[in-house]
Amino acid sequence: MTYLMTDVILSRPMTRTRVDGVQTQVEIRFGKPTLTPTKNGEPPTDYYCPIQLDGFQDDRIYIAYGESTVDAVINAFTLAPILLGSSLIAKDLDFAELPNYWFPILPPAPPEPEDPHATQAEGAEG
Repeated sequence: MTYLMTDVILSRPMTRTRVDGVQTQVEIRFGKPTLTPTKNGEPPTDYYCPIQLDGFQDDRIYIAYGESTVDAVINAFTLAPILLGSSLIAKDLDFAELPNYWFPILPPAPPEPEDPHATQAEGAEG
């Protein structure tokens, strides 16, 4: 399935400093979350947030999915430092020394609450 870049809603400009000292501007862009295309006319059930690396010698559109637009953006923010860190110019970026390229480090999902109606195992006191 082909995904297109949507209207850019968020971006982070960065400076790339090459070994020879030449500096250029690069940018990571996040598109507006959009309903995921489906096959056979089925109704869409989730969203995608496109990500584009401008100036990274990479013209691909990367996709983060989510059950809602917020989930798609959160997942895009989680994917962003992975994309930056795996790029060929990662070490040349002004954000390279910052944790997670200065994108938020999201906490893990909270544990599921215990079911108060669950029965205790046989032989357990309670």
